[in-house]
Amino acid sequence: MDFQLLLTLAGMVLRCGYFWFGLFLVPTACLVKDVAWTAAKHTYHKTLLEQVQELEMKTRELGKAMLRDSNGKRWLKTSHGNWDDLIIR
Repeated sequence: MDFQLLLTLAGMVLRCGYFWFGLFLVPTACLVKDVAWTAAKHTYHKTLLEQVQELEMKTRELGKAMLRDSNGKRWLKTSHGNWDDLIIR
């Protein structure tokens, strides 16, 4: 194929609006589903780790973050700051 012909075709393609529309529309349309799925998963089905991280972010001090077990009791650190002596309240 002639090099001049390739340059002519490339110029025609780059000036075409359909090319640019498809160049941005197709990847965006493919990523919308993935982004929506990830956002819904992190919103409605949080893991325990994500719940703990969210609690820690809400409380400015990490020591005040608390967890509740299935009975609604709180697990707190002792005043010494170690997890060996857990207090259940």
